[in-house]
Amino acid sequence: MSTLPLGCLPAARIALGGLCTEIVNQAAMLFNSKLESDINNLKGSLPGAKLVFVDVYNPLLQLIQNPHESGFDVATRGCCGSGVAEICSRLTLVTCSDPSNYVFWDSAHPSEKAYRTIVPEVLQKYQSGF
Repeated sequence: MSTLPLGCLPAARIALGGLCTEIVNQAAMLFNSKLESDINNLKGSLPGAKLVFVDVYNPLLQLIQNPHESGFDVATRGCCGSGVAEICSRLTLVTCSDPSNYVFWDSAHPSEKAYRTIVPEVLQKYQSGF
């Protein structure tokens, strides 16, 4: 499974100025391309194995860039957190009133609704590889 668009996670936005950080996303894309290449190489040396590279980077990036198309209001910060630091613990528990409006639950993890939005697309694309 690919990594996420790390430069667009709320944690990166908070640390690096508020916008998606292209250099961080480029590093994530480089990782993903090398992972996909390695998986494809392994397929040749493990003919009985079922190996599939699953891209979640692009579906999540689409959701982040166009949140309203999928019914989200907020893609820049997490539901759990303050907007200054998206950290959830029993000492700092600040959550939004409606998590379904948020692409992210916290500084690094997509919300349940985000998963429910991207998983059908991902499964549709890759189910034949399993």
